[in-house]
Amino acid sequence: MVLLGAGAYAVDLGYTWQTRRHLITTTDAAALAAAQEYVESGLSTAGGRQADACNGSNGAQEYVDKHIPDADMTQCQVTLEGPFDPDTLPPGFITVNATENINYFFGPAIGVNGTRVSAFTSVSWKNPSSVYGGLRPFGLCLATLENFDPFPSIGDGIDYTIIFDKDNDEDCGVDAAGNWSVLDFDGGSNPQGEIDCWTQYGYGDEQCPFGGPVGVGDWVFGNTGAFNNPLNSELAYLRNNVDCFGLPVFDEIRNPVGELAEFHIERFVSVKLIDYKVNGDPANRFLTIQFVDCVVQGDGDDSSNPLSPKIIGICAVNGTDTSGC
Repeated sequence: MVLLGAGAYAVDLGYTWQTRRHLITTTDAAALAAAQEYVESGLSTAGGRQADACNGSNGAQEYVDKHIPDADMTQCQVTLEGPFDPDTLPPGFITVNATENINYFFGPAIGVNGTRVSAFTSVSWKNPSSVYGGLRPFGLCLATLENFDPFPSIGDGIDYTIIFDKDNDEDCGVDAAGNWSVLDFDGGSNPQGEIDCWTQYGYGDEQCPFGGPVGVGDWVFGNTGAFNNPLNSELAYLRNNVDCFGLPVFDEIRNPVGELAEFHIERFVSVKLIDYKVNGDPANRFLTIQFVDCVVQGDGDDSSNPLSPKIIGICAVNGTDTSGC
């Protein structure tokens, strides 16, 4: 009988292990959702963003309730590495803890009625050092960006219209044909099919060619100045269906001759497309954007460039050391 009881109790222990594994995947999903909500909420206060991330319609509590209705979310806490600023949003992380009661099937026979399991997940956000998902192939000149007065702010709601032609107050240096460039992320000669796909779906999408991450400090082939093809349908899709995306910012050009031009990536910014004109006289072509909060896929660091998108990822589990977050 003792052996039978021990064997039956082992079934309960196996059920406990499975339940906790499910709880861990739930806190993983909840913390990832909460981090993205915190970054992209657009709210101007730290408290408002935390409330949205933890208890909003796409926050951690919703994910816990959806996956395990009987679980309790006992912690949802944001930690920032510096003072809150919606324009630069310092690196930080959010920790989600959930617990669940388990009633044993066989344990009561040996005096053990059940247990309570818990799971912790921390997810960090950082500025991108390299990006492999969520970019569009339009490089913006750093000098153009810095010439705005006042300098743009994330979520300021202002439409910034940037024309292609450099013959304007937003001059971008002697080697730039204009304020924009069209970048070939996987190297080569900017084949139109690649540019179309990256414009509509984003670099890194499984439907599009991929040549590896695009990093700060990289030299990327591209074309200077205005688009060679209108891209009207792809830009219409981007404007109407994509809430935010990343753009590379270049600060230097070498070999500025057609498709041999290379652009030095200095940073990334996160934007939403508001309007565009990509046909007719280059002096009248433009993209109109707003600077908004956004999550892209890539590797992060502790830099603090303004207007930057964010990289999110799990940095600690099971209540372990969060120093790596």
